[in-house]
Amino acid sequence: MKLSRVFCFKNFGLIIVAGGLLATNLFSTTAWADDAPAAATAEDAEAKAWDELRVATKPPTRPAEWREHAPSREEQQDFLLKYVDAALTKVGEFLEKYPAGAHVAQAQSQRLSLLKNSVALGSSKHEAALGKIIEARAKDPNTPESERLQARFEQLNLSARRAATTNEDAAMQIMGDGLLELQKDFPKSTQLYAQMMEVAMNAGGDLKTKLARAVADSAAAPEKLKQKAQDILDGKIFDAKASLGKPVDIKFTAVDGTEVELAKLKGRVVLVDFWATWCGPCVAELPHVKEAYAKYHEKGFEIIGISFEGANGKEKLIKFTQDKEMPWPQYYDGKQWENEFGQRFGIRGIPAMWLFDKKGNLADLNARSELAEKVAKLLKAE
Repeated sequence: MKLSRVFCFKNFGLIIVAGGLLATNLFSTTAWADDAPAAATAEDAEAKAWDELRVATKPPTRPAEWREHAPSREEQQDFLLKYVDAALTKVGEFLEKYPAGAHVAQAQSQRLSLLKNSVALGSSKHEAALGKIIEARAKDPNTPESERLQARFEQLNLSARRAATTNEDAAMQIMGDGLLELQKDFPKSTQLYAQMMEVAMNAGGDLKTKLARAVADSAAAPEKLKQKAQDILDGKIFDAKASLGKPVDIKFTAVDGTEVELAKLKGRVVLVDFWATWCGPCVAELPHVKEAYAKYHEKGFEIIGISFEGANGKEKLIKFTQDKEMPWPQYYDGKQWENEFGQRFGIRGIPAMWLFDKKGNLADLNARSELAEKVAKLLKAE
């Protein structure tokens, strides 16, 4: 099974990224439905069963040992998938016992959320069941337009996810082409144009141009999105894929006072890590990043951190990097998603990891995958 990877995004969007749907945050201490269980009398068996179900299917808390040792992606996914599978079993039992009960709609909604998370976490076990529910919602004429559009988005994601297991570029193409088709049925949806721009920012070549043109030419798209689309068409927005094999200007004063300039690191392989302490997936990657650094730093491997911390986050960043033994320099301006490099490079999701070769050229936009192996290969290259 190809494991999907989870990202923190500026705006939640159903976007295929690296082989998986964007997963929601399952770590919580709150119930799925109401804030507090409704009172149930001894005679009200269904209400009592519903309260018991909600308690039994609360999202899990992080294992205590993860506070000391950050888990790998695989450990996180296995942990969450076990929870999702167990919760789905309990919800299924409830619906089977009370198929026409007062809480059936809530239970069905909960099941849908769990199915989405199962697929988002990389499992194909429940993909068929999810597909049937989504298809029914997309075709139901009684479903509100906004919900039908959401269902169509989700259908696109399932199609793209299947393609992404072998070809992520093909998955992106499926998403882009699908959104352009959806424009014919939902030409006034601002949500649709926002999704088109999300894909355009991550796509390359003709697909990026087609999506940007569709948004720029639309009478219904918000002016802010139209301007960004026009900026893409005018070449004013950094195109990461088009920059592969070329140098990229990164220069700043780090939080520890170090003067950082990527151009001066020629002769060394450099990882530029866009991340934040508040981003769970970023923190989960740290063991892999630190392992690569420990193994290859003396052989010519460097790391530059671009932190997406918010206002008043400098001290937290410094303490975090000291506690986690991260000796490489960190950029910080307190603007979170609006930070200088996030804006300049169009970073929409973190962690984002870029590798630069010894000539100072951008070599890889997805260094998160098999980082150590990629660093070793670039170090050997002439």
